[in-house]
Amino acid sequence: MPKLRYTMTLENLHIYSSYKVSKKQMEGELNYIKYIYPSCHVWQRSMRSLVLEWVAHNALYSLGIKKARTKDVDLNYPLRWWVEWAYQIAGVLAWPFVK
Repeated sequence: MPKLRYTMTLENLHIYSSYKVSKKQMEGELNYIKYIYPSCHVWQRSMRSLVLEWVAHNALYSLGIKKARTKDVDLNYPLRWWVEWAYQIAGVLAWPFVK
């Protein structure tokens, strides 16, 4: 797999071509980025929350839904409560089907 490309601001982590990363690799990649940029506010979210949002994006990409928008993932902080809930539900439902 090619090296993970991302950009980071204080409240956003944008991961390019995130659909190429398997769910088994996600937490490790996030922990590596967190190690390099520990002051980003995104880390105030739980690792589970971040991974499930990423899984939801990968599932949408795999289904061909808005591929231009779902090929990358934007992990933000803060999130509106209903957006976080939507990603949590979608991520849990998609978990068994995402590589």
